[in-house]
Amino acid sequence: MANDKNETTSFEKSFIVNRPSTIGTLQTKNKTTPYAFYLKELIGKQIKDGQPPVVTTDPNLLEETARKAMSERGFNYIRGSAGEGATMDANRLAFRQWKLVPRVLRPTTPRNLSVTLFGRTYDTPVIMAPIGVHSIYHPDKEIGTAEACAALHVPFTLSTAATTSIEDLTKAVPDSSKWFQLYWPASDDITASMLRRAQENKFEVLVVTLDTWTLGWRPRDIDTANNPFSVGIGDVVGFQDPVFRSKLNSTPEDDVVSASRNWVAEAFPGTSHSWDDLAVLRKHWQGPIVLKGVLSAEDAKLAVEHKMDGIIVSTHGGRQLDGAVGSLDALPDVVEAVGDKITVMLDSGIRTGTDIIKALALGAKAVLVGRPVVYGLGINGTAGAHGVLAGILADLDLSMGFIGAKNVSELGKTTAEKDLQNAGKGLSFFGGREEKYQNAADLFLQAANAFKMQKQNLEAGKAFEEAARVQTSKLNEPDDAANTLVDAYKAYRKEDPKAATRCIEFAIDRYCTKGNFRRAASHKESLGELYEQDLGDTKAALECYETAASWYEGDGAAALANKLWLKVADVAALEGDYHRAIENYEKVAEISINNNLMKYSVKDYLLRAGICHLATGDRVGTQRALDRYRDMDPAFATQRESMLLADLSEAIEANSQEQFTDKLFQYDQICKLDKWKTTLLVRVKNAIEEPEEEFA
Repeated sequence: MANDKNETTSFEKSFIVNRPSTIGTLQTKNKTTPYAFYLKELIGKQIKDGQPPVVTTDPNLLEETARKAMSERGFNYIRGSAGEGATMDANRLAFRQWKLVPRVLRPTTPRNLSVTLFGRTYDTPVIMAPIGVHSIYHPDKEIGTAEACAALHVPFTLSTAATTSIEDLTKAVPDSSKWFQLYWPASDDITASMLRRAQENKFEVLVVTLDTWTLGWRPRDIDTANNPFSVGIGDVVGFQDPVFRSKLNSTPEDDVVSASRNWVAEAFPGTSHSWDDLAVLRKHWQGPIVLKGVLSAEDAKLAVEHKMDGIIVSTHGGRQLDGAVGSLDALPDVVEAVGDKITVMLDSGIRTGTDIIKALALGAKAVLVGRPVVYGLGINGTAGAHGVLAGILADLDLSMGFIGAKNVSELGKTTAEKDLQNAGKGLSFFGGREEKYQNAADLFLQAANAFKMQKQNLEAGKAFEEAARVQTSKLNEPDDAANTLVDAYKAYRKEDPKAATRCIEFAIDRYCTKGNFRRAASHKESLGELYEQDLGDTKAALECYETAASWYEGDGAAALANKLWLKVADVAALEGDYHRAIENYEKVAEISINNNLMKYSVKDYLLRAGICHLATGDRVGTQRALDRYRDMDPAFATQRESMLLADLSEAIEANSQEQFTDKLFQYDQICKLDKWKTTLLVRVKNAIEEPEEEFA
């Protein structure tokens, strides 16, 4: 396995999309530095330098942005859930059921986000959750995420399933706060060896995952055999363990498949350990031990009985047991059962700073955040992870002020209302009853999410629309209605595309009214995909793509704009609108030619434009275009793409389909032709008129 964060195996390369990353500039010099300053920093950079955030600050756009930026396999692995995703949905629904009622005219500055856990003070109540196989998300791997955490004084939890070893992580961030998560091996001697290594490398807390003694039923991964562990990805912590290596017949370097099989049998043995086995961990670990995956109040009491230091109320992000209670729903009963006898933390479902406030107000002492940060990593490496985490902390800092709290301890002074079934009460930080129309909207939302979990998508869409109607007509909350109609769009998408169109268009109009053009562009792009893929309306799809591209362009998102201009070109060419396609290919090529990151793709854009010229049948215009392309990019003249276009032009001049086919075959042997090029080139070939033979 590679040790350096920028080294990847050939299999890992199938997961990742390479891109450079630059760490953000926010550095918390001490615990009194307000994380809320990040808001001013982001706005200041845009005003002064025209520099947008390295990653979207909108939690509703983050996942979709990650999907577009990451490889399909990498995204599917981090996004995947168990079964139909009911537990994942329950995690988010639990947070949305609780409401905050702010207090005003109270001193809220300076704010202090620090918490004390296991006798140690941390600057914030946020810990980076343990997530494995970072290398399939971005080449920066765990070191990139750990560096982002270190810059923000957030403890980083290294997973047993990491693609960076215990030792290499410590070398990269030697002075930062680090926790170690254990997938508990079947063998006690291997367990002892791993714990020894973690302690020698100054990991502070041991987090023991209890709900993953075997992998869950995850359809996204099962259907595509997306299991990195089977080929040595995510096994490096085990592969570098001396006790594990001593039990192998051959080293992992010599036989990675066999070593992977043996390590999976150790880390995910298929049987659970027992409560009494915790004594083994206590024997070999001198610091705090935290049990992750506790949802039952009775299990929380057992953790106290066995003298554990902490528990994490967690559903493993909905990746193990489907149909489970949401973490936040389980939290109040767990806290009530154990009180202050053990440190209670929470993960699963956290996306925003206000989510963190709700968890703290309900009794958690700290929270772990995972998926959003990894989405940031996948989008823009270390800088992306830093941007997401800094944004969540800024949201937490600001929102604490808005609700009237100066420090985290004040959130624990109140008791959360537990009866939310009738949507009649707000969150306990301050109590209070919702107005009847708000209750109605909340009930429609609860019903919609319940239908969604049962995969009754039409009913879910209708309920979301009803909620949006109340939000618009009764509560005068068009922004909330827009967000709700985005949910309706997602529910309707496959069942009733026309209804989906109606919903998303309202949301797009609202986002434009608010000046949120990047968000509007993202949904306009999705609407284009709906027209193209579900309704078969290519004309409408092209209009959507072009509009979205222009909005991205106006918002300074050049990469996103270029991606859509290319999509417009591809679709237009397939529809026979070659001049429209040529215009867009040439536009992106001219933008890319002087960009160090994009210039390597120019040859493909010019090849596509050249193929479209051939398809027009204008031989003179084609030759002029090729001459212009060589002037635009002198390197293009010596590249295979330019030579192919010249060869095909000669074949067309000779009216020879055979010559045309031979040249294509020769090129295809070196550079495989994709479906788009093949389709267009077949059209060009079929348009060649072979001369009729003359008979004496």
